[in-house]
Amino acid sequence: MKRIISYASLLTAAAVTLCSFSCSKVDPDDEVIVAKGITLSVDKDVIKCDGNDAATFTVKADDGTVIKEGVTFFDGDMNELDIKNFKFTTSTAGEYTFWAAYKTFNSAQVTIKAINASAPAVAADPKPNSTSFVRRVFISQFTGTGCGFCPSMVYIMKNAFAKNNLEGKYVIAASHSFNANDPAYISSPNAGNFGGTGYPYLALDMAVGYGDYASESKFTQIFNARYNAEQAKVGISANPKFEAALLPNASGGKDDCILVRVQVKAAEAGEYTVGAWLLEDNIYGKQTDGQGIKNLDPDHDYDTHNNCVRVADSKNGTTWLGHSLGRIEAGKTAEKTFLLKVNKAWKVENMHMAIFVAAANEKGQYSVNNVIDCPVDKPTPFEYAN
Repeated sequence: MKRIISYASLLTAAAVTLCSFSCSKVDPDDEVIVAKGITLSVDKDVIKCDGNDAATFTVKADDGTVIKEGVTFFDGDMNELDIKNFKFTTSTAGEYTFWAAYKTFNSAQVTIKAINASAPAVAADPKPNSTSFVRRVFISQFTGTGCGFCPSMVYIMKNAFAKNNLEGKYVIAASHSFNANDPAYISSPNAGNFGGTGYPYLALDMAVGYGDYASESKFTQIFNARYNAEQAKVGISANPKFEAALLPNASGGKDDCILVRVQVKAAEAGEYTVGAWLLEDNIYGKQTDGQGIKNLDPDHDYDTHNNCVRVADSKNGTTWLGHSLGRIEAGKTAEKTFLLKVNKAWKVENMHMAIFVAAANEKGQYSVNNVIDCPVDKPTPFEYAN
């Protein structure tokens, strides 16, 4: 039998006299777990508000021990909740926030979205018996209209891709996080989240940082090294649909959303995470150009911005590497449904998504292994290598 005690309780116990130990009866078969915290997770964070579709909570000590008794649940307003069998259902659409308490521990919050819609079916698999997938590098680009050196980074990337036959080997997501008056501004993710100390900055597969906007050859070398660092361990498929006025909001209205069902198929057994970033093209914003790149490259429109990150649904704790899919065995699949809110000022017809999967190495460190760029109005099946 496992007994979980808090670190604080252990320190208190250490101050108790020897008599306390001699007078206490301890089962020698007990395994005592000294915990310093708990985590709260949920098997799905999008459910149908039909009173039957359930999200199941799991509470763990920091050593991974599952806690099945003595847990109290609260909502975001500190109200105690009656959660039976660690399951949540509702008949009312909306966003619900939860956190858990156990002994002296409180977990971080999790949010569940309940909607009056069903998730799309998974995209059809064109080669069910294959696990040989096309791999792409995920380039997180940190930029902004007020960044005078940022056109130089666009310029060297554009040239490197064209000269080295790299088209089709990458997906770009441009986070305009430099200046708040940028029409595509998003506060995070930003360069600092990935080790950057200035702009422009790139994160390749959320593993390798790059900031030298003056060297096309260095960028090419870094890109090729990252592309060749590993094979595709997973394939990704997605099936999205746009739902107008789907999710009630705090102002009394309803938010438009893109509901997307993602399936991940493993070529190699391992622990994986998944994230979905909503991108928009054709956003006009006058670009500062500190090095005269517009004159050097007049055929490229540096004032019209593509692949702009509107929503980045992949933050997990302090990282942006995605939400856990757990362990997937080779040849098997796992799924996650994302619900991405769409601001009514954004143009859905210009939108697409970057959906990525990160894999853990032998040290438990994650990096993006594969990514797809998919439309928001039709399925994207697994893409297999020839």
